[in-house]
Amino acid sequence: MVLILIALTAGCKDQNLSNTKKTRLIAVENNQLRKDLAQRDKEIEGQKELLVKCEQEKKDIEGQVQNTINELSAANFQDFEKITKLEEENNDLKAQIESLKKQESNSPPEPAK
Repeated sequence: MVLILIALTAGCKDQNLSNTKKTRLIAVENNQLRKDLAQRDKEIEGQKELLVKCEQEKKDIEGQVQNTINELSAANFQDFEKITKLEEENNDLKAQIESLKKQESNSPPEPAK
């Protein structure tokens, strides 16, 4: 009987040691997981900051693109006005040439000297 009691007591001590080791391992693992989680949180914050920076850069670029579009549109409009004026001038000159040709054909030829 005494032997059974000693065997049971020894078995309980082994189980207590085993539970203590498991508890320590779990505590170590939990500690590492907390560290890993804190590291991930830092990385997420860094990515959030980068995202805000990128969004601002995107807005700046969009503004620059819009300014360029406006400038090009204004330049195109000015070029269009110039082209229109040159076409009108060209048409006027063509009309003058035609008028001079008609006058020349209607006038008598000059005598040769």
